[in-house]
Amino acid sequence: VWTDIDIQHNTWRLDNVAPLSVHKFAANLLTSRIDVPVCELHKWREIFKVVTTLWPGQDFDPYLLGKVHLPAPGPLQIKSPRNLHVGHPFMMGWNESMAYLRMLIRQKIPFSTTRYGDGELEILHNRAHTTEKKGEWSWSPHSDNAQKFRQLLMQPFEDAQSADQIMMIGIPATFCMEGISSWKMGGGGRTDWIHKYLQLPYDVGIQSIPSNRFLYSWQFGNLNYNSTIDLIQTLFDARWPILVVCNRQRILNTSAPAWVGGVFTIPTNSVQFMMSNFDNTTASLRDLARSFKGTAFLFAAGPISNIAIAIMHRANPHNIYLDIGGSLDYVLSAVRTRDFHPVDGDESHFIRAGGALLHGQNCTETRWVLGDNGFIPLSKAARLNN
Repeated sequence: VWTDIDIQHNTWRLDNVAPLSVHKFAANLLTSRIDVPVCELHKWREIFKVVTTLWPGQDFDPYLLGKVHLPAPGPLQIKSPRNLHVGHPFMMGWNESMAYLRMLIRQKIPFSTTRYGDGELEILHNRAHTTEKKGEWSWSPHSDNAQKFRQLLMQPFEDAQSADQIMMIGIPATFCMEGISSWKMGGGGRTDWIHKYLQLPYDVGIQSIPSNRFLYSWQFGNLNYNSTIDLIQTLFDARWPILVVCNRQRILNTSAPAWVGGVFTIPTNSVQFMMSNFDNTTASLRDLARSFKGTAFLFAAGPISNIAIAIMHRANPHNIYLDIGGSLDYVLSAVRTRDFHPVDGDESHFIRAGGALLHGQNCTETRWVLGDNGFIPLSKAARLNN
């Protein structure tokens, strides 16, 4: 039976596989700001015009996007990622899984992550959905191209079953074992939503995904918020050029953190815009993916993140595509959009925010195995098998 000590040892092991300045912090990396090229996502080719103007006669280099002079990107690994994937048939703990992602980054292994919440759940069930925040986005199964949109939302489930590339799926499992009794003690995630995901039609494919290809919907938030900053640091240290896709409101003029090479923005009504311009938008995203190699795309674009990653992962799996979500908001613009974002410099705030922990509660990190009715703690699954 796996224990907390086993998780700690595996986290340490993953963080010590081919370390590349993993603990060397770049001065002012997250606080220094620079002007970077900013354009709408569907007009991404304008980035090339900016670079040509600034550096005439030079071949396009993503590292020059924000005038950040860094060493050339390190070579990508060509060996099969299957050998580096955790071989145990379980979903890793919330801290352990972040160490795994950092290992892939340092090893120069491309991978993708998508995350699914309540809005994506309704779309997959083919039910109309409107966000609680009025005017943000809505989806109807009767809209033009709605079913094509839904098919793309399902596509990562199929890709996650492949051993040739790494596609990780974030679903609303709880961080803490205590969340089995109450979602408020789970550190993020909802067991009732997990049950609804497993009730999706079989052709959606979620039941066929190996347990070790699952992550958490809150993978980059709540208890993992500070670890997400570490992950960005690791991308920077491992010399991955970084491009951001986010809502236009998250970028103040053209100012962005120093680690950002360029920004592609989406409008508030991005879902409707995409469905109204489906063929052109999807073709543009495929071309965007093929125009870069060895680059990390960080997404904070709602359901458009999953759609874009589904398209770009298949078009060119030699990049990293990460749906980080709202955890990027505060880093980009110092605007609090989530409960776990810092409050008046209080770095410990994320621990108790967003339903992460009740007062005085422990959070028992555990590994999970996908069963017929949801995720079962690995220790309990072992007892059942015996």
